[in-house]
Amino acid sequence: IDECVNNTICDSHGFCDNTAGSFRCLCYQGFQAPQDGQGCVDVNECELLSGVCGEAFCENVEGSFLCVCADENQEYSPMTGQCRSRNPTDLDVNQPREEKKECYYNLNDASLCDNVLAANVTKQECCCTSGAGWGDNCEIFPCPVVGTAEFTEMCPRGKGFVPTGEPSYDIGGENYKDADECQLFGQEICKNGFCLNTQPGYECYCKQGTYYDPVKLQCFDMDECQDPNSCIDGQCVNTEGSYNCFCTHPLVLDASEKRCVRPAESHEQIEETDVYQDLCWEHLSDEYVCSRPLVGKQTTYTECCCLYGEAWGMQCALCPMKDSGEPCPTPAGDRFSLLEILAIL
Repeated sequence: IDECVNNTICDSHGFCDNTAGSFRCLCYQGFQAPQDGQGCVDVNECELLSGVCGEAFCENVEGSFLCVCADENQEYSPMTGQCRSRNPTDLDVNQPREEKKECYYNLNDASLCDNVLAANVTKQECCCTSGAGWGDNCEIFPCPVVGTAEFTEMCPRGKGFVPTGEPSYDIGGENYKDADECQLFGQEICKNGFCLNTQPGYECYCKQGTYYDPVKLQCFDMDECQDPNSCIDGQCVNTEGSYNCFCTHPLVLDASEKRCVRPAESHEQIEETDVYQDLCWEHLSDEYVCSRPLVGKQTTYTECCCLYGEAWGMQCALCPMKDSGEPCPTPAGDRFSLLEILAIL
């Protein structure tokens, strides 16, 4: 059973990952799965991370938290964990502010000007993480290549680490911290997926049936029908995040749901199924979903496909294509349906 068919099982703060015999909720940053495993609830960072706001007051909000200073004339500095005056001191005025611009990725793309990861980051935040270029209005400074002297000069702690903004007595004169790419770039580095910060770097988790493209930074649908073993002796139809395997009567899906087989019955029982009556579906959507059952009448497979519908039975067994040139099937014991066919011709 695929519990993830229920789109609300993990609510709007995460997505469902189907597992063998069960499922799990992968929650977005700031949320976690409760003990029963269903849904995603807010993480109270103020209780979980003691002293996270230093001398400021910690206020929990949905999916995050705020550090609030008791004095309204002060603002909180996440770098030092202290509250500072909103009015800049003479020292602050004399210190040059580091410029912030747009961060680009995949500079080889023809539409590189649209490949913006973030719009307000420093050169090091861009080039020492996932960026390929930094600038404004498509006037781009290409980031140095990892391993070169230029890269080492810009990112002395390596890829995934950025300056904290606080002075250090170590060589280089700056403190460094792990860059949280998920916070810096949001969904831009993990479209349609769940971004998890690691040290260094990040990981992008995609929903079942999709895969992560590290060049386009996006989760794409996986076409399971490209694998011939996904639907042996049947018709494979790819869907978003999954696929369907359709069998033509009298074949049915086996326990693996990847192969169409004949029912394990005797010859006499198989002959009986040729005249077995079931629902006749009058409409088959482009996604191969059966709808509009024939009202007030059950039919055999032959009668349905030749007279009324496009698919038959509870498993939505597909009828032959009308323009395929295949004659209507005429199994033994179904001669009465041929008379009906002649009557409408």
